[in-house]
Amino acid sequence: MNLRNSIINYAAGGLGVSIVSLLTVLIFARIFNENEYSIYLLNLSIVVFISNFSLIGANAVIMKSRNGSKRDWSRFAIGFFYFFSPFVSASLFLLAYILFVYFELFAIDFNSLFIFFSAIFETFFLLNQAELLAFKKSKEFGVRNVVKVCLNLIIFLVLILLQDYSIINGAFLSFILTSFMFFLYSSKTFFVKLIYFFQNRQSKYIKFIKLYIFSISINNLSRLMPNFVDKLFASTITNSSVASLALTQQISRFLMIPSTAIIRGYTPQIFSDLSSADIKVKNSNFKNFNKLLFLSALYLIFITLTSFFVSDVASLIFGNKYTEIKLIASIMVFDCVFTFNKNVLLIFVKYDPKLIKLLPISTYTYLGIFVLLAIFLIGKYSIVGLAIALVVSKYISSIIMFFFAQKYLKKIDNMKMTFLILILLPSIIFIAKLL
Repeated sequence: MNLRNSIINYAAGGLGVSIVSLLTVLIFARIFNENEYSIYLLNLSIVVFISNFSLIGANAVIMKSRNGSKRDWSRFAIGFFYFFSPFVSASLFLLAYILFVYFELFAIDFNSLFIFFSAIFETFFLLNQAELLAFKKSKEFGVRNVVKVCLNLIIFLVLILLQDYSIINGAFLSFILTSFMFFLYSSKTFFVKLIYFFQNRQSKYIKFIKLYIFSISINNLSRLMPNFVDKLFASTITNSSVASLALTQQISRFLMIPSTAIIRGYTPQIFSDLSSADIKVKNSNFKNFNKLLFLSALYLIFITLTSFFVSDVASLIFGNKYTEIKLIASIMVFDCVFTFNKNVLLIFVKYDPKLIKLLPISTYTYLGIFVLLAIFLIGKYSIVGLAIALVVSKYISSIIMFFFAQKYLKKIDNMKMTFLILILLPSIIFIAKLL
């Protein structure tokens, strides 16, 4: 499949998922009260954290092994994660239960059954999607994402219409059932890869995977923490703050459809360029990366223009009861830009095993800055301070990623242009917007 078709498929899938997700969020926002919706979102954020962290580097390992010289590496890597990830999910669930139920850390209405089953089944779904992504099956990748969110919404509406469940319990159960259905659908792949893993265990493969597990698992933890900790910080402001923050982030995710599609489409191509290039000499064949920079500049312009009217649109869509949305939407959209820019540079870092080892420096700095800024700014500016802390910490993360990627940027003569488009211009525009 060529690059253009790949990007179109990812964009179409992302658009479908975002439209249905936005419709789901719109329905939830309208029928839930602020307190119930905050409870649901906090529980869901725990599920997302556990399932994503449980993959501990699966995307990078599978992608790296897929581009390696031995094809059976990728099959082994996939089987390894099918075996290993459920144990991580169960362990993280137990840790969450101890923290939020036994020690009563933060005031969270912890729904144990929902979190446990959803986290396990969602882990399998995400791993299956990582496999499709690595093998460039962009069409199937997009279709499954769209079907999943559609099925979740349909089951929820059926449960509510039957009136056998409360709104919040219906939302919990629909998510579990949807994830379980996809687990059954891919169970054949699961057992085949698991058998292959046990039949072909080799020390060199284990050593290869351990390199990524150690570094990327730490990276995933610090990368995911802000997306969970932000909800905890929001819960300390007002009852509706969690919902307002999550709804604003949903708008941001919708705006990130084009950037996500571009990154997913270009990553395999740039990996291929890196594999074939002689990095000892300056290489002028990185046209894919130059195109990616150009698209980054266009995306910055798009988000800047959007920031002028996104607050009014968000309030109109979700209703006036979430008053804080209007305060933070125009700030939060810049998180899309800094996330995109960081992910552009992350392509180089993920390719290089030596740079992979440095990722924890970036991600823990990101997490530390976010927590410190949030503690300081929430006290002065409430939820606006939380939004600024999220965006600024993401920007600093992109700066650190730029320094990590210097080795490759110098080789392809793109240092100055990359710094201008991905680092300097976005910061100037964001500061001007705050002022």
